[in-house]
Amino acid sequence: MADDGVAVHGGAEGLSVVTRPSGLDLANYAPWHLLVLAAVVAAAGFLHGVIGFGFPIIAMPMLTAVLDAKTAVLLTVVPIIAITLVSSFRGGNLRQSIGRFWWLPLVAAAGGFLGVQLFLVAPVQAITVLLAALIVVYLLLDRFGPGRFPLVHRHWIPFGAAAALIAGTSEASVNVGVPPLLIYFMLAGVDPLAMVQSLNFIFLASKLVQTATLIVTGALPVTAVVAMLPFAALAVGTLYAGMRVRDRLAVATYRRALRVFLWIAVVVLLARVGAGLLPS
Repeated sequence: MADDGVAVHGGAEGLSVVTRPSGLDLANYAPWHLLVLAAVVAAAGFLHGVIGFGFPIIAMPMLTAVLDAKTAVLLTVVPIIAITLVSSFRGGNLRQSIGRFWWLPLVAAAGGFLGVQLFLVAPVQAITVLLAALIVVYLLLDRFGPGRFPLVHRHWIPFGAAAALIAGTSEASVNVGVPPLLIYFMLAGVDPLAMVQSLNFIFLASKLVQTATLIVTGALPVTAVVAMLPFAALAVGTLYAGMRVRDRLAVATYRRALRVFLWIAVVVLLARVGAGLLPS
């Protein structure tokens, strides 16, 4: 194992194969790893702006192709905080979003604390399987529609609390928490703008708790947070570009393309888990 966190294994002929980096010191990353990280952050920020949410769902499958799952989660914490902060307050009409659902971040924050504990102790393969499962849930959301379950309309507070707790836990553990809350908001009949603002506001709170917990436990050094600030700025820049597209164009085409990509990502993630279970 090399000192820079990149594993190097000698072959039978003395050749070496460099595997995926797992450390948080970006100074030790190969240039192409940094380019991949920048490209993924830029693309995920743009698509987050187009559809209003989804940075982790877009970024995590691509990053876990070149990084281990836990490193990918840690490297996306700061960009996600930046884009959710912007997305929470852009567009006005805050009374129908944050004014109505201000309490959900408190529940999600509790879930975020539980999720960090899961993140710190769960094996990478388990986290990857959970990520794939959550993506599948996200892709199947269109099977549900507002009004199909009147019980959600009548008891929107307890259902919202349950959804926020689950979402906070999954967001902090695998960086994907949209599906539970998106299902809830769809069934509750929340309008799109309020849904986008509320989702981002909830995950902003969850991410702040996650980041503080990771820093206190030593899993996320402050130096790594500082090193990710340029990537956070890149994410915000492409986020605004995506928002401009959303303001002018329908997003149906983007959503269809994203669905195809995510189905492929699910297959790739599960294939990686299966390969990891094979005897060496």
